[in-house]
Amino acid sequence: MTRVKPKLIVHFGAGDWIPRKHYPPIRANETHLVYDPDPELPKKYAEFKDSQVGKLPLTLIPRGAQNTGLRRDSVDVIHIHNVFSAPSARSVREDLLKEAERILKPGGIIYMLHWNTPEYMPKEELLQMANMRGLKIEFPFSLNKTELRELNKSELDSLREISEFPKLLAKLVTPGAYLAKLTKKQG
Repeated sequence: MTRVKPKLIVHFGAGDWIPRKHYPPIRANETHLVYDPDPELPKKYAEFKDSQVGKLPLTLIPRGAQNTGLRRDSVDVIHIHNVFSAPSARSVREDLLKEAERILKPGGIIYMLHWNTPEYMPKEELLQMANMRGLKIEFPFSLNKTELRELNKSELDSLREISEFPKLLAKLVTPGAYLAKLTKKQG
């Protein structure tokens, strides 16, 4: 079976990490939309326009991701970066997952990536919300060196689907770091 490469990839809360670190490797046939409400980001992204990074198919949308304006079932992959770290933000988390589920194509993938605030990550709450939204939980785990050694082959193969696998693991192997892969169930 031939895998279809994603064409539309949406990032929630990635900040300026994508253009700074070339994360993930961006291919010419992909479109990356970055939703982030940080008021400083438009200035930072403008600085990248004159560089090689400025030639990448990467668009900053300087607002939150609760209402993207994208069509239902139009996105291949969603990366959610470090946006679940505020204990008081349950309604934001619910709205974000609701919008992610709405815009994701059936069979599409959501990667939840978290490494900024190890003291708070509502893993169980998020997995429960994802399950309630009809998202299939492929793997949820905290990543530390011991757990990485214990991953079975199918989990490692699944992680390798993330094209930025080596960089991601280097970044995530910190106390409290977390990764989950969710898929939207087919019809």
